[in-house]
Amino acid sequence: MAEARERPMYGLEVHADKVYKFQSFRWREAIMQFLNCLWTERFQPNDTLRLTVLSGEAEICSAMQADINLSFHRMRRTWESTGVFPCQNFPAQICEPGDILWATAQGHETESALARFAKNRSFKVLVLRFPDCPHVREFALWDQGSLHILNRGAIDSLPR
Repeated sequence: MAEARERPMYGLEVHADKVYKFQSFRWREAIMQFLNCLWTERFQPNDTLRLTVLSGEAEICSAMQADINLSFHRMRRTWESTGVFPCQNFPAQICEPGDILWATAQGHETESALARFAKNRSFKVLVLRFPDCPHVREFALWDQGSLHILNRGAIDSLPR
């Protein structure tokens, strides 16, 4: 008798003209799908495009669980971030200063930073800042084979 296979867990979703789901280890593909939808103007009916990093992944321990949303609003041409963060800090020694890509979510800088992070494997952490966002002012994505979210305390302790 065949063993029952577990349903794959999805760690990232791109909400565009349809919902694209990716397992967490395929995060580079998810970011590139998000950018492809942005560049070809395949938006949701409400004129937004959203990349969601989901919690509840089997390989993410409970201290690292978080949900974060990165949204682009076509009509306003603005970026926004919403979500919740994990409770524990990560050690500051997770990377060197050259491993971190810092960007401000304004204009095309966000697109460029996402593309560089997805394509250049030398970057281990992407920190996105949202100076005009009332929700989440900054968040960091950490490449550990799958994509994780660093909390505010961990961002503050990153080498500069």
